[in-house]
Amino acid sequence: MGELALEKVSKSLPGFKLQDITFQVNDGSYFIIYGPSGAGKSLILEIISGVIRPDSGRILLNRKDITNLPPESRSIALVYQSYELFPHMTGFENIAYGLRVRGLPKNEIKRAVLEIAEKLEITHVLNKKPHEMSGGEQQRVAIARALVINPEVLLLDEPTSNLDQNLRVKSRILLRKINSEGTTIVHVTHDVGELLSLGRYVTILKNGKQIYLGGIDEILNNIRKLPEIASLFGIYNVFNGRFYQKGDQRVVRVGDIELRVLFNRPRDEWVRVHIPPESISLFSQPLGITSIQNILEGTVEDFYISGTHVDVFVSLGSLLLVSRISVSSFNKLKIRPGRTIYVGIKAASIKPID
Repeated sequence: MGELALEKVSKSLPGFKLQDITFQVNDGSYFIIYGPSGAGKSLILEIISGVIRPDSGRILLNRKDITNLPPESRSIALVYQSYELFPHMTGFENIAYGLRVRGLPKNEIKRAVLEIAEKLEITHVLNKKPHEMSGGEQQRVAIARALVINPEVLLLDEPTSNLDQNLRVKSRILLRKINSEGTTIVHVTHDVGELLSLGRYVTILKNGKQIYLGGIDEILNNIRKLPEIASLFGIYNVFNGRFYQKGDQRVVRVGDIELRVLFNRPRDEWVRVHIPPESISLFSQPLGITSIQNILEGTVEDFYISGTHVDVFVSLGSLLLVSRISVSSFNKLKIRPGRTIYVGIKAASIKPID
């Protein structure tokens, strides 16, 4: 049984504060802690494991307060992002370490290590040292070392970040298998794909604060209504603005930018809109006569190439907009940070979020 709960856990460090973190992880669940770098995700794992003590709040394991227990008394195992294998030890010795610390007989240690190594398909690395293993093998040895002590909760800190794409797929398959066999898992990640493929429940952090707690399906169904979360998920261009009539035109004012729209709302009503990045066109020169209702001059701030498309970040006054264009268009436009660019947005592309 591995039911975990945090109640208003806070911790102040130089230049950073973790504030009132509260969530419950049910027995056998796969729980994700998601957020950008520097949000406090790894710090939460170290507090749960007992490596760091919180300033306030409680940690409960199976409804028992473990806040002040040392790490070795918690029945919780933590796998760090860098795996933290002992470089001078073989795979066998690394996996056996926790059992030896607990004083188990040699025959029991050998049986347990061989059993977990066979389960994780790493018997071939038991006589190798970490530098002789691949990244995937090192990860499995680290997980085996955590699981061999039969923890009630397994904590994973960015476990796939050092792996290539093929090994990440294998790693996710392994983690699902471990969870399906009853192990409660709390998994830290900033990878939205990992979140969606593995998690059942999630808490989202930003700057040491929880900004969301709930089920994965719930967040997907409501994400465009949550601009702060939408941006973390790579869903861009969700804005709050004020609707009004300007002559015979319908307009939404977002910051210092006016956007013509087709939908209707009561005058001076606040409205939330979404502009899909792929619906935003970019031009190197001002357009002449065009059917595009919104033509705006902006400055390229940044770009990110991903496969066959490029996300271009453009500042329009106080507004930061993202346009998703093809690689060929990116090359043709000669996109570079600091360059003046013209943005075209059709009124029909600007959708209200009810």
